[in-house]
Amino acid sequence: MPRTAATKPISTGIGWAGALVAVAAGLYPAMHGVYWAIPLTIAAVGGAIGIWRAVVLLGMVMNHLHWRDIEVPAADDD
Repeated sequence: MPRTAATKPISTGIGWAGALVAVAAGLYPAMHGVYWAIPLTIAAVGGAIGIWRAVVLLGMVMNHLHWRDIEVPAADDD
């Protein structure tokens, strides 16, 4: 017997995608005033990572220059 609208049950679930859309629609009024914060936060994190890399690199260079100039006495120096 073929399944028809009369014999198959009706699905009442909305699924994950529908749930996410419903949550996003519900949060929109609360987030409307701060939508600009998302790209600014991403930019701030990217900038902080760049500064951290620069500081680490500078520290490595300074450490190398410091230890390069220190003379290590040879074992036979008296």
